[in-house]
Amino acid sequence: MLNNRNWLESAEYVSLIGSVIGSIIAIFAGNAIYATVPLCFSLIFNTINRSRFEVGVRRNSISINRLQRQVNEGKHGGNAPTESLDQRSPSVTGKGMPSSLGQQLLEQARRQNATAQETNSINQWQNDPQIQKQIEELKEQYATLLESINNVINYLNTNGLVGRVERLEQAIAERTIKSPSPMTADTSEAVNSAPNTAAASTGLASQTATNEGQQTPESNIPPPPPEEPPGKNLAAPKSKPQNNFPVLPKLSASEPIPIPQTWKYIQSLSGHSDWVKSIAISPSSTQLVSGSLDSKIKLWNLATGQLEASLDYHDRGVFAVAIAPDGKTLASTSWDKTIKLWELPSGDLIDTLTGHSGSVRSAVFTSDSRTLISCSFDETIKVWDVNKGQLIKTLTDYSSAIYSLALHPNGKTLATGISDGSILLWNLATNAQIAILSSSLDVVESLIITPNGRTLIAGNGDGSIQLWRLNEAELLSDRHSQAIASLQDTLKVHVGEVTALAIAPDGESFASASADGTVKIWHLDTLELLGSLPADSGAVMSLAISPDGKFLATGMASGSIKIWQRA
Repeated sequence: MLNNRNWLESAEYVSLIGSVIGSIIAIFAGNAIYATVPLCFSLIFNTINRSRFEVGVRRNSISINRLQRQVNEGKHGGNAPTESLDQRSPSVTGKGMPSSLGQQLLEQARRQNATAQETNSINQWQNDPQIQKQIEELKEQYATLLESINNVINYLNTNGLVGRVERLEQAIAERTIKSPSPMTADTSEAVNSAPNTAAASTGLASQTATNEGQQTPESNIPPPPPEEPPGKNLAAPKSKPQNNFPVLPKLSASEPIPIPQTWKYIQSLSGHSDWVKSIAISPSSTQLVSGSLDSKIKLWNLATGQLEASLDYHDRGVFAVAIAPDGKTLASTSWDKTIKLWELPSGDLIDTLTGHSGSVRSAVFTSDSRTLISCSFDETIKVWDVNKGQLIKTLTDYSSAIYSLALHPNGKTLATGISDGSILLWNLATNAQIAILSSSLDVVESLIITPNGRTLIAGNGDGSIQLWRLNEAELLSDRHSQAIASLQDTLKVHVGEVTALAIAPDGESFASASADGTVKIWHLDTLELLGSLPADSGAVMSLAISPDGKFLATGMASGSIKIWQRA
């Protein structure tokens, strides 16, 4: 049977439903009495229920306050709260307090007591100087161990084992061919003069005994070999006994010796409000151009850091800026699907190139500054006449969006990096795709080709850097060939995507920038780490080295540009 409270609530709901039904009847019947009577009953029942609810709330509040006081008294009584609460909780429950609420408050009191005891023990532990000293020692040991592990990891990452073993084997082979060891020569002569070995052995044995008698006890030099041809060759062991030791191969004198690089921070340029996605430095190393996702292009004086011009003609973010080799023209590519040509150093707008149906991700000039090549998210490569502002041709295989490109020094081979991690090689003369290189499983963010045209370097979204050896004889082919390029090495040295690569003017080193905030400089031949810039300003989105090799600029995700000078 329902209690009074449930009965009153049910009556209120029935009256409310009756009011709704009565209102509908009153509308059709034209008599308000049908809606007024049920509504009045609903209001009466609502008033009664609210009054009973407030009375119940006050009673529960009084019971909770009483129980809380008991809990507080128990906290000051040490270990007594649990017993006092166990004894008093039934009386509270008996006065109308729900048993579940009493049990919850009792459990809360127990937890508070345990927490207080734990806090006291922690305070005692923190105030103990001996324990604190041990903690500091452990921290120092941990820091030292972590530094050692990082050093080992960096060494293993930056020193290719395969390359070193190959160079060592090559040096051994060259030394063996050019200057065979005395042991090999002596053995060969001994074999060829086998009929005379008996007499020679007798004379050599007596002479060896004499030489051994003259050696000091501490000497570790072994006696010469017993087989030796007769005649003048008997004197060889006396004059050069040390030649019997194994000689370590010496590297060729022409092999470059990596020299560590030090870059000094000069200044920071502020002016962009979003990622600085691209940086370019003029051939004279006097002007720096930055393009940002805030849709602005800014021209800076590289030496003084003074802002010379701000170009705001793009509707959306700028992905790349490129300066022509003659230093007179600037190209900017944008999210707004256009390419704009600017005059340098003034920054006057020359022309706007349209034709891409997706964001234009990168662009590069040919060596004569007359042709511009662009790549886009629309999966196409377009070749433009800079002077006329006209499209010359379009290359595509519609395989994937294109993120990066690099032009070979021969001016006829183009490399493009696409979103599926592949690198495509194109012959611009025949418009043929000549190779597909499987780079990584992530997007190819950046590409560069060394000045000598022998190495292609790719920076990938998975943080790896891959170096490909190019076969220059096969690059001008108009057909697919597996011999065009071979993977030379892979460096997994960044924990974030490799956002930019830059080659030094001398072609002996290159730099990599990453979203992990680091910039690292590598020796091209040995792949040894020559230097790194501090990772204290967030993700690095772009990178450029001045043509004179004296300055390095980094574009940050924060919108700033940092300038470094070679020390």
